[in-house]
Amino acid sequence: MDSLETINPFTLAPWEKRTQTITDEAATELAHGGASIHIAASSSAQNGVVGIGGAIEIQASPKSDLTAETFSFTLGTRTYQNPYSGELSAMATALSQLPRLRYRNIVLLTRSKSAALTIRQPRQQSGQEQVRRIYEVVRALQREGNTI
Repeated sequence: MDSLETINPFTLAPWEKRTQTITDEAATELAHGGASIHIAASSSAQNGVVGIGGAIEIQASPKSDLTAETFSFTLGTRTYQNPYSGELSAMATALSQLPRLRYRNIVLLTRSKSAALTIRQPRQQSGQEQVRRIYEVVRALQREGNTI
């Protein structure tokens, strides 16, 4: 029983402000727009193993070149993980790997509509720990004047 995830009635307190997400064609336009930081996060499951990965592209200033960093690792077996929770974990990992930034526009891209909708409106479902991690990092970035 220790390996089962505990699902709480609320992922976040009802009065906490939710992060806004875009789940249509406008997201593509935003990704190519004026954001100085682009993050792509993804997960996959093959041969009974769930892995996550992502890429972070940062432009230090409008005239500087882009720098890119990637990450990937195995999250666990399908017995304990699934691609949905892997997607949330990839998003949380990517956001937490950002250097200390101030006054930047950050775009986080995911191919999982369900993960994006979960960030917008967390419910009583799997992945609550990862959603809380995402919100902690987002709040810290917003305190520094960043938009996500």
